[in-house]
Amino acid sequence: MDNKTSQAIIAIISRNMVSTPENIGKITANLLLNEVSALFSENKTNVEEVNSLRPDFRENFSDICFLRASELISTKHAKELILESWNNPSLDLCAFLIKSEILNEADASALIAIIEKIMEDNPKTLEQIKGGKTNVIGFLVGQTMKAVQGKGNPVEIKELIMNS
Repeated sequence: MDNKTSQAIIAIISRNMVSTPENIGKITANLLLNEVSALFSENKTNVEEVNSLRPDFRENFSDICFLRASELISTKHAKELILESWNNPSLDLCAFLIKSEILNEADASALIAIIEKIMEDNPKTLEQIKGGKTNVIGFLVGQTMKAVQGKGNPVEIKELIMNS
C-alpha cells in the first residue's frame, strides 16, 4: 500500500478525532450539487430515500468529502469514489482504496522528469511565468496530470513546477 492510500485510510478511521477542515462545507456543497444530484436525477431518487435506504452511501459520501477537504484526494478521485459507492451498496471505502490503488501516484523522480520535459516543450509558457503571468502554471499542471494519467497531486505538481 502506498503512502497516499495509507494517509487516506488513517484519515477515515480517525476522522472523529481530528478537527474538521475549514472548507468541508464548500466541498460538500459542490459534490452534492454536481455529482450526487446527477446520480439522484439519473436514478429517480431523493435525499430522503437515500438516507433511509442507503446509509452506506451517506457514510461513504461523508468520508469522501472529508478526504477531499483534507486534500488527500483530488476532485477527480472524489467523483470516481462517489460513483463507485453509489454502484456498490455496502462498499467498504478503505478496502476499495487499498484494492483499487486509485490513489497511487507517479514516482517522485519520474514526476520531476515529466515536469522538466513539459517545461522544455513549452518555452512560451515559461517566458510568461518569468514575466509574472503565474496563472499559466495551471496549464503546466494540467499537462503534467494528463501525462501521469491523473496519478498525481495537482497541489504537489504545482509546487514542483514553481520550484523548478
